[in-house]
Amino acid sequence: MPILPNDVIQHIQSFLIKCEYCQRFFDMNHSNLCISCKRSWCDDCKRNTNFIGYSYHQLYIMACKYCISKYKYPKMK
Repeated sequence: MPILPNDVIQHIQSFLIKCEYCQRFFDMNHSNLCISCKRSWCDDCKRNTNFIGYSYHQLYIMACKYCISKYKYPKMK
């Protein structure tokens, strides 16, 4: 039986970000969010699976590999 009631747990989780790969919750400082699709990954899953990375399009943005290939962001001339 949980120590805290479910409504308190859900309220705490509303401030956290859920990793798409491992389904664990992290704070904003330990997660990586795609700028296009808003999916997120924790630091460990980002490094181990290479889902998300920085791309240079006149500035560095964080985007997942799916969005980079789907949206074909404009390149800097």
